[in-house]
Amino acid sequence: MRTSMLNRKSLLLMAVAISMVVAAVGILPRLGGNGSAQATQGPRLQGTYAVATAAGSPTEGTIGQLIANMDGTIRSGVLILNVPTSVIAPGAPGRTTIPATVTSGSYTIGAAGIGSADAMISIPGQTLVRTFGLLVSQVEGPLVTEAYLSQAEPTLGGGLGFFIVKRVSD
Repeated sequence: MRTSMLNRKSLLLMAVAISMVVAAVGILPRLGGNGSAQATQGPRLQGTYAVATAAGSPTEGTIGQLIANMDGTIRSGVLILNVPTSVIAPGAPGRTTIPATVTSGSYTIGAAGIGSADAMISIPGQTLVRTFGLLVSQVEGPLVTEAYLSQAEPTLGGGLGFFIVKRVSD
């Protein structure tokens, strides 16, 4: 009986392992893991992407656009930051918007769809360099159609931002 239980457990573990391998093989081509040179680089950003705050700091929000190239560069972008007025005028009540320009940046995405990005962002009176964790959630062929960014440095108000990025066009 004990041998029978061990055999069942072994078979169950083997079935689970095979299922995981089959699932991974099914997912990898969608994320660029199809045995081509793309497999080592992962999916790529190309064209215009809408950006919006998905979660994070409860007092700040961001919307905008980024333009990226398949070579790993972020060419440009525009952002509108909605923040408490006290961020730019300590003690002031209310909210304000701050226009921002993404002047440059870069990104890397591995074959599993996980990577990082950095951007140089100009706001009135200062330039910020921000680093993000990047997780691809949807692809079409080699192109990322949706991803999430997780901000590594605090926002202007001291929180952390989490953003959704969706492909708009070439």
